[in-house]
Amino acid sequence: WFTRYYLDSRKWEGPYPPWFLDWLVIESRATLLRSWQPTLVPGLLQTPEYARAVISSWRRDNGDDIEGKVRARISRQAILDGSNAPDLRVLLDESVLTRRIGSPETMVGQIDHLAMMGTRPNITIQVVPEAAGAYAGLSGAFSVATVPGESEVAYLDTAVQGMTVRDPALVARTALMFDDLRDEAFPRPGSLRLISEAVERWESLTAPAGASRATAAPTAETA
Repeated sequence: WFTRYYLDSRKWEGPYPPWFLDWLVIESRATLLRSWQPTLVPGLLQTPEYARAVISSWRRDNGDDIEGKVRARISRQAILDGSNAPDLRVLLDESVLTRRIGSPETMVGQIDHLAMMGTRPNITIQVVPEAAGAYAGLSGAFSVATVPGESEVAYLDTAVQGMTVRDPALVARTALMFDDLRDEAFPRPGSLRLISEAVERWESLTAPAGASRATAAPTAETA
């Protein structure tokens, strides 16, 4: 019975997997969200087209409700609007800007969306350059949430599923890793320049044959 219960608990009965529901509540109540993403744009900043390309790749989990999962992911972004919007601080590995997810047009829309969202006063996006080489954060994505009057909570991503972590020692280590990664990142202005340059590069891939290409962007080290 316990084995069957465990296996059933891992099945998606709605737009969110069961192991994500705890974090969904925490995320909606947080006043500060810190997110590290070494491979993908975080869900709170994804466009519908980008989200659809990511979710469509989950062949064993999707069933037939890809569009429902896309709508659910985009609906989470409502917390970023309004007077009670949390401070969102995002760190991205530079490869997130260059990895093709979907079509080049999808990437233009997604990276341009990052550039726009990064100008909001409550959102900070910083990029860790490829020149940083190997570092601990490459092992996986994570987030840390601050909810007033409560202990901080972390969310750890894995290739199989994510997990909400409340153990104070593990949460403190996760928050410290975020700070260490931020030390490796470009400042906010330089990161936004790098994101804008990435938009231009993706736009050049969508130009019709024979059309003029965008001027080559400076290297990451000049951002």
